Amino acid sequence: MKSLLSAVGVTLARMRGRLVIAFVLLIGAYFVVAFGEQAWKARQLEGEVAERQAAVDDMQAQHQALQSQVTEYSSDRYLTYVESAARRDLNLSRPGETVLLVRWQGATQATPTPQATEESPQPKRETNWSKWLSLFGLH
Repeated sequence: MKSLLSAVGVTLARMRGRLVIAFVLLIGAYFVVAFGEQAWKARQLEGEVAERQAAVDDMQAQHQALQSQVTEYSSDRYLTYVESAARRDLNLSRPGETVLLVRWQGATQATPTPQATEESPQPKRETNWSKWLSLFGLH
């Protein structure tokens, strides 16, 4: 019986040692999986940060371009150009101004009347619609 008890004790000691090793391996596997998952999430977040940083850089470039346009369009030179173009092309004026429209008439030149001569007969003038008909062969 003593030998049976000592054999059972040895078997229990071996099983206890194997259980401890299995438990340690299980905890180690858990930590490896948890670390891998955290590393994967960190990599995803780094990708999102990079995308957002690129978007911020694009928006800063747009802001800079718009800021330069504001600076350019608020200058006196540009405002003078816009005012002159509005006056010249659109016939606009400022409130309270009186606009005078002047129509210049050039000196009328006498156009010589063609003299009909028998030597050069006048070519017959063809109307536009008859030219189109003859173009398509319908005349």
